[in-house]
Amino acid sequence: MKLNRRLLFSLTFLPVFIGLILLFVPVQTQNRAGSPLSIPLPQDSERLEPEKLVFLLQYLGTDYAAAVQSGQVISEFEYQEMLDFSQLLVEQYRQLDPAQDILTELQLIRTLIEEKRDWIEVRGLTHSLLPRLSQDLNVVSYPAVVPSLSRGKRLFLESCAKCHGLEGDGRGPSAAELDPPPRSFQDQRMNQLAPHQLFNALTFGVEGTEMPSHLESLSHQERWDIAFYIMTLRNGFDPVPPKNSLGVSLKALAIHSNEELIAQLANDGVETQVANLDYYRKNPPGASLEDLLVLAEQRLLQSLEAYRRGEVDQALNLALDAYLEGIEPVEPALAQRDRSLAAELEGQFAGYRLDLRNGASAEAMRARFQTVQELTKLAGQALSDSETVWGFAFVQSLAIILREGMEAALLLALMVTYLAAAGYQQLQKFIAVGVGAALLLGIATWWLTQFALRISPLQQEALEGLTSLLAAAVLFSVSFWVIRQVDIRNWKEYIRKKAEQAMGRGSGLTLASVAFLVVYREAVETILFYEALWMRSESDQGAILVGFVSGTLILLSLVFVMFKLGLRIPLKPFFAITGVLLGMLAFVFAGYGVRELQTIGWLKETPLDWMVSISVLEIRATLETTALQLGILLSFLMGWLQLSQVGKRLTADR
Repeated sequence: MKLNRRLLFSLTFLPVFIGLILLFVPVQTQNRAGSPLSIPLPQDSERLEPEKLVFLLQYLGTDYAAAVQSGQVISEFEYQEMLDFSQLLVEQYRQLDPAQDILTELQLIRTLIEEKRDWIEVRGLTHSLLPRLSQDLNVVSYPAVVPSLSRGKRLFLESCAKCHGLEGDGRGPSAAELDPPPRSFQDQRMNQLAPHQLFNALTFGVEGTEMPSHLESLSHQERWDIAFYIMTLRNGFDPVPPKNSLGVSLKALAIHSNEELIAQLANDGVETQVANLDYYRKNPPGASLEDLLVLAEQRLLQSLEAYRRGEVDQALNLALDAYLEGIEPVEPALAQRDRSLAAELEGQFAGYRLDLRNGASAEAMRARFQTVQELTKLAGQALSDSETVWGFAFVQSLAIILREGMEAALLLALMVTYLAAAGYQQLQKFIAVGVGAALLLGIATWWLTQFALRISPLQQEALEGLTSLLAAAVLFSVSFWVIRQVDIRNWKEYIRKKAEQAMGRGSGLTLASVAFLVVYREAVETILFYEALWMRSESDQGAILVGFVSGTLILLSLVFVMFKLGLRIPLKPFFAITGVLLGMLAFVFAGYGVRELQTIGWLKETPLDWMVSISVLEIRATLETTALQLGILLSFLMGWLQLSQVGKRLTADR
C-alpha cells in the first residue's frame, strides 16, 4: 500500500519532467512557404565590411599628417599608404549603391592627397564626412556597455604590450623587428584620435603594418575596453573633474577626439580643458537610453542585410546583439513608462529571431523589421516625452521600492507566520540567515553595480535566467512541503515530528536558500530599476533618494503589520494560500528563466502562433515556456489532490 502511494505521488512529478525534456528536444521547422531557406549569396566576396570603410576614412584623417607637411612628402611609406587607402575607399564605396554627394567628397579627398595639400584641409573634410558615411553605411560607432578600463589594461598587456610596450610607448620587446615601428600611444597626437578609430584598428588590423586583426581573439566589448584604456596612456594624461557637468555622453567620447570635443563644447559656450575630458576618459558615463535605441535599430538593420546575403548565423548574432545591447538596458525605464509597449517590443524581437531561424522569406523579414522599427521609435518617444520632474521622480522611486520590496516581503511574511503558528520557531532562524545573507550581498551588489553592468549583456541574461530557474525549482519543492500541512489541525504532533526530522535532513538549508534567492533576486532587480531611473533623472536625483527612503519606511511598516496580522490567520486557509502563492511564484520564475535563456540562444524557441502571451505571469507563446509551466501547474494540482486524499483518509482513520 505504501509502495503504491509512493509510486502515485512520484507520478505527480511526471508533467514537470516532460516539460524539462521538451526544453531540449529539437523541433523541425520550416519557413512559411514550407521550403528550405534559399537566399542568394553576394557575388563580390572581396567586398570590405562597411565598418572597415569608415575606419579607412578615419585613418586618412589622422595619419595623413605623418605623410605630408607643407606640400612635401616626409614619409614615402605613409604617403603611398594614403594613396592606396583613399583609392580603395572610393572604389569600394562605389560598389555599395553610393550616395552621390558622399562619393564626390571621397573623390575630393583622394585628389587632395594626390596634390599633397595641407593636413588641416584633408582632416577637416574627412571629419565632416565621417558621420554621414557612418550613417549611410549603418555603422554603429559606440559601445552599449560602459568600457572597463581595468579590464582594458589587462587585455592590453596580454595582447598589445609585446609590440607597443607596457606603457604604450611603442617600444615593446618585438618593436625592433617591425617595419614600420609600432605607434606610440604617449605622444600628443592621441588628442586627435577617437576610441572608435582604435577600436577599428583592433578589429581589422592595419594594412601594410604588422598590426593584426583581433576580431576573433577579442570580443566586441573587449576591443572597446582596450580602445578606451589606450586613450589614458598619453603623456600628460591628468584627469581633473570639471566644476560643472559637461554633459559628455558615452557616444561622444567614443566617436570624437579630445580636440573635436573641445571645439564642440566651445561652440556651445562651454570652455573646458583637456584635463576635464581626461576625467571622462577615465570615468566614462553610461550610454543614454536614446543612444541605446538607435544602436538597437542599427544592429537590427545589419541583421536584416546579413540575412539577405544568406548569412543566417550572422543575422541571428546581430539580432541578439540588437536586443541585448540596445533593448534590454532600456526595458526597466520603458516599463516604468509603458509596460505594454515594453512587452510588445520584447515579443517582436523574439518573433524576429524566430523568423530568422525558421527561414522566413525576405518579404516577411522586411515586414517584421518594420514592425520592430516602429515600436523602437515609439519607445524613443515614450522616453523622450517623459522628462522627469521632482514630483514624478519621487513617485517613480517610491513605487519601485514598494512594488519590488512587497514581492519579497509577502513571501517571507507567509513563511515566518506559518512557522510561528505551527510552533516551528526553531526553523525561523534559517529564514533570517537567508534574508541576512541576501541583504548583505545586495548591498555589496549596489556598490559593485558599475562593475556588474560592464559584464556582457549575454552574461547578464544567462545569470538572470539560471538564477530564476534555480529559484523556480526550490520554490516548487517547498510548495509541496507547505501544502502537506493543510490538515495540520488533526495531527499537529505528527507534523511537528516530521518537520523536526525534515530539519535534520536539511530543510533548514532549503528555507534559507528560498529566502536568500527571493530577497536577492528582488534586490538585484531593484538596483537595475534605480540605475535606469538615476541615469534618466540627473536633475532630480534628490527626489529619487527621498522616494527611496520614504518607500523603505512604508515598506517596513507594511511588513510589520503583515507579520502581526499573519499570526491570527487560521491555519488551514493560510497553508492553502501559502502553497498556492509558492507554486505561482515557481510558475512565474520558470517562465522568466526559460525566456531569458531563449533570448541568448541557450534554449530553443518553438512558436505557438495560436497562444496569447501574458507578461505578468511570464506566459509566452512558445512551446518550451508553455510545456514547463504547464508541467509545473499539472504537477502542482496532482500533488494537491493526492495530498488532499491522504489527509481525508487519515482523518477518517482517526
